[in-house]
Amino acid sequence: FKAWQIKILIDVISQESFLEYSDIKKISSTLMNMTSKKEREIVSANLSPSEKNYSKISSFRDNLSLVLYSIYEKKKIRFNYSKLDDFKRRKKDSKPARLMSPYSIKISDKFLYLIGYVENYTGDSKLKTYRLDHMYNIDILKTDRIPASNTPSGDLTEQIKNFHENNTNNFHGEKTVLVKVRINRKSGADANVLYDKMGLNNVNPLPGEAGTFTIISRDTDGLYYNLLSLADTIKVIGGSQGVLEKYKKYLFSMASQYDLQSI
Repeated sequence: FKAWQIKILIDVISQESFLEYSDIKKISSTLMNMTSKKEREIVSANLSPSEKNYSKISSFRDNLSLVLYSIYEKKKIRFNYSKLDDFKRRKKDSKPARLMSPYSIKISDKFLYLIGYVENYTGDSKLKTYRLDHMYNIDILKTDRIPASNTPSGDLTEQIKNFHENNTNNFHGEKTVLVKVRINRKSGADANVLYDKMGLNNVNPLPGEAGTFTIISRDTDGLYYNLLSLADTIKVIGGSQGVLEKYKKYLFSMASQYDLQSI
């Protein structure tokens, strides 16, 4: 490694809140030993300071190791899931353990997510994601996982690819839709707000219509949440059948929660 490569790698991992401080130091030390003495000296003089206020998620490292191994061995896993309650306390899920065929792990917004085919106890089996640090009681089974290309729901290879290419998490759904939007230049926004939120490969400018773009996505709640998060930087003006109506439904549902006169 060159000095600039080492600096980028160490600076990046130093910003990941799910890693413990001891992990940061170990990984940094390993990287520093993978270059020459001269390059190491250059890096040492130019590293961003590391702080010790990292998360103490003791299970994260074990979870990552187990899941990586299960993907490598192509075995199913069984696990429970937890979330935080209103007071940020870890709350165990009351649902039965999930049975999953794991396929891959992706980082998104500084968290690691496992994507796989879940065999739901209710019979509603489908492709789903779970945050790695929320998983517990992970058990690697002896049963071979269901290939992504041959699940009971069909070939999910394309959906998994979309998940890795698209940071909106709109990687599965009943159908693919197009959304037509126009940038609100008065807000100071430009096309980058769309590229960053929806994924570069999913957004395309419309020829002859300055400031107007089409977005290709799966028709999931995540799509509309992302559109709403763009607020007044865009205006949704059309798209596939039913898209505009569904977007308006989300808008009116949000507005109904507020007494706008008192705000």
